Amino acid sequence: MAELTVDPAATLDAMNAPPPNDRDAGFQLSLRLHHEIEALYPRIEAHGAFFRSLAPADPRLPHPPGITPGVRLDPLVCALSIKAATTKRAVLALCERGDGDSAIVLARVMLENACLLEWLIRGEGRQRLESYAMFLSVVHERRVETIERHRVRFVDAAAPLQVSSSPYHRAVWEHSFREGRNPTKSDRATWDVDPTTGVRGPWGVRKLFEEIADRVRSFEYDVLYGAIGSGVVHSGPFSLTPMLREMGEARGTFWLRPAPNNQLCGIALGSSNSAMFLVLDSLTQYIGLDLSAELAPMKADHARNPYGSEGSD
Repeated sequence: MAELTVDPAATLDAMNAPPPNDRDAGFQLSLRLHHEIEALYPRIEAHGAFFRSLAPADPRLPHPPGITPGVRLDPLVCALSIKAATTKRAVLALCERGDGDSAIVLARVMLENACLLEWLIRGEGRQRLESYAMFLSVVHERRVETIERHRVRFVDAAAPLQVSSSPYHRAVWEHSFREGRNPTKSDRATWDVDPTTGVRGPWGVRKLFEEIADRVRSFEYDVLYGAIGSGVVHSGPFSLTPMLREMGEARGTFWLRPAPNNQLCGIALGSSNSAMFLVLDSLTQYIGLDLSAELAPMKADHARNPYGSEGSD
């Protein structure tokens, strides 16, 4: 089973390292691994794993009386993998423009995507993945509620209003996704039985990371959702450091222009490599394709210098 592993010491080195540049050997290693990872993508299609047809959901999952939901799982697995690959390309584009802050935001999105995919294909049978597919019914009904709540705005904008409530989707929401006595208000599509309480409900991001990392506190979660990642995503004080430094050194007046900071580029690109290794492990396991011989030397190089910090070779 795939696992997510990150070296804490290497991360701290990268955080304290000088900003990466074209001559940074560590960053160039991460860049080379990025291209080697992308070179493996055509192998997925060449494997010829066809999508299976619509199938009834596991009868052990809660479902409306007299209704057995149908699910198509394979397209969801494929779409999650494509989403990760697309985000990874965007991480690289931002790094090439020297925008490490924005790149780390997408790297966080991508790592969550990778952990989600791995978590979904674990567990008993396909129940997690089937619940994820069934949650589309909740999403559908919430879209309807949102459109109805703001109908005037949509009409004024001449937006098409083609979605309408469905008795089937409403029944799935009300019977399959309940918290206590009521249909869930959570927007999380990751549902399973909590091993400590025995109660089925939504799993948060932290629980996903902790299971994948196989430890009580996930280092990856603490870094990308703690002081570093959350600070950048939510404009915390940490994310302002480069601008404040420039103001203190050279400016005494207000100014406004884009000011990309490339110091986090190494962490962002290296994190995207970590995430895509996990995606490839999960996807190839799911479709029965063995890429271990190709991935092993790449992972070894990545472990030697995962975040492109200069001088860590």
